[in-house]
Amino acid sequence: MKDNTKKTLKIYLQHCLKYKAGFFAIALAIICASALTTVFPLFFKKFFDILATNNSDIAQTASSLTRLIVIILLLDLLSWGFWRVASFTMTYFQPHVIADLSNTCFAYLHKHSYSFFENNFVGSLTKRVKWFSQGFEAIHDRFVWDILPLVVNIIFIIIVLSSRSFWLGLAVSIWLIIFFSGQLAFRQI
Repeated sequence: MKDNTKKTLKIYLQHCLKYKAGFFAIALAIICASALTTVFPLFFKKFFDILATNNSDIAQTASSLTRLIVIILLLDLLSWGFWRVASFTMTYFQPHVIADLSNTCFAYLHKHSYSFFENNFVGSLTKRVKWFSQGFEAIHDRFVWDILPLVVNIIFIIIVLSSRSFWLGLAVSIWLIIFFSGQLAFRQI
């Protein structure tokens, strides 16, 4: 089973790399959007720190708060733009890869002998090709919208925590290692 999974993922990756620009544009846009989303709380912290200080100069406080609000707005717009680039590129990328996968599968089926088609129901073969090509969409969506942002968020959260407190960053890193090791161990059972 693991051998078939590796072969399937290898075939998917080969077809993805035919559209390198789209593949890497989606990944880069998701990484940038996730990183910007992770940085937002730092600016909100600065905002509330300025509010909490007893500063007698109201004009300077107002200008500092206004500057932070503009920065937060620009970061939010930039993050939104990266999410839209990823979504737009995805609408080009996935249908082309799925079409190539279907064509590859049907080309492989056409190489079989006539007796192969006599012994196998053609409808089930077509359904298997459809499952194979549509399976790419499910796997790619899961990777792009779930796994990649999670990895980026974890990395940036550990970096931010480590810059604030080394021990807190180390504790979160150790906890993540233990958690993922436990997940892998229970998966083997």
